[in-house]
Parts: sequence; C-alpha cells; structure tokens
Amino acid sequence: NKYVEFKFKNDVFNKSFFPFVTKLYNSLDLSLRKLPMMDDFKVNLKLKYKSGKIRHFSRGISKYANALHTQLRVGQSYLNSHGFKINLKEDDLCLCHRSETTSHFFLECFLFQEERESLFTKISEYLPRFKTFSKNKKLEIILSGINLSNTEPDQRNISIVFAVQNYILKTKRFS
Repeated sequence: NKYVEFKFKNDVFNKSFFPFVTKLYNSLDLSLRKLPMMDDFKVNLKLKYKSGKIRHFSRGISKYANALHTQLRVGQSYLNSHGFKINLKEDDLCLCHRSETTSHFFLECFLFQEERESLFTKISEYLPRFKTFSKNKKLEIILSGINLSNTEPDQRNISIVFAVQNYILKTKRFS
C-alpha cells in the first residue's frame, strides 16, 4: 500500500508536488491508507491532522472593524510604520512625531488618550489587573485575546474584541 518514491538527482523535482505527496501519503497510518471509501479517508484525515480553528475573531462590531483589527494583529495595517516598511510612506512617524507602530497606536499616542482610557477601563472589567501588566502583555491581550492555548475559547475574548474594535473605530485613525 505504499507508493514507490521517485529517485531523481534533480533537486528541483525532489522538492516538487509528486515526491512530496508520495512521502506524505507513505507516512500516513496504515489504517488510514486502507480505508476503502474516499469520503471515509477524507473525514478521518481531517480529524487526525487538521488543527482546530480559533473563532473569537469571527464576531465583532462589523466586518470593517474585524478587518482593521486583523490588519493590526498581523502588522499590515495603514499605520505609517507598516506603510514605511514596504515603501508606501515617506516616514514612519505619527502626528505626534514618534514612530507609529501598533504598540504606539494602542498604548502610547497622546492623540488617543481618551479612547485608550475607555479601552483600558473596559478590559479591566474582565481582567482586573490589566493596567498593571507590561506593555508587551497588554498589546498581546489587545491584539489576540487571553487563554488562547485552551481548547475551549475564553468567553471574555468576545468582550475584549468588541472593546478593541470600538477603540479602533473611535480613534478615526483609519477613516
């Protein structure tokens, strides 16, 4: 039940689709390879190897707010530092003359002090010690949420997402 692996001296071929899939198939459990029906094979393959999804970003204020939040999480937003990295902006400075990073936007910029206080107060309702956390920990919670390693999603993440997206929209930085 194993496929014969092709042996070629050409390194380009060895890294291509067919040799890769052949090795991958041969490494599957025998019980999985011997399933008679393709549908059973697909279902069992998915159960065994596909990781679970984190769904707490499927909710939010709006699709637009979700998109902005995700862009900030992955470092590909319309902040000046992100645009400067890919030569879309002349400099990475904020209106307050400091580098406009994600951390600066959420934690430091005096232009959004009022909105930030509202955000921190809201998050502190769910995490009472939030204001005492380090900047890195605060940013991690704002961008990704809490208890992400648990198999069951933490319900507080939904409220945190709403608070963060509300902050993003209230600043009108991306309007």
